[in-house]
Amino acid sequence: MKNRVISPFEGEINGVTIIDETIYRTVCYLLFKLEESFGECYNSKFVEDLADTVDIILMKYDAATMTDIENEFVASIESADSFEDLRFLMWDDDYKFDFLNKNRRNHIHR
Repeated sequence: MKNRVISPFEGEINGVTIIDETIYRTVCYLLFKLEESFGECYNSKFVEDLADTVDIILMKYDAATMTDIENEFVASIESADSFEDLRFLMWDDDYKFDFLNKNRRNHIHR
């Protein structure tokens, strides 16, 4: 078999480069849902942390799918009154989003 990558994927969101197309599309969707509820209330560090968190969840937890991550993230958004009140959960626990929640609580994402 002969195969080669002609042009690897590279996307950018608010200055943050994401090289995995699936993660890029998921992060775009999640940010769109976040903006629907609270406006563009985040900075580039949040985008970077979100992309890293999605990547880590997919690598560490075999049971997690992109659909799971998207559904759980959207449920967290819908249950919050503001970006400040937002606590990301997955399967009723926040340990998968611990890093993201910690940085948001410490106002690093504003």
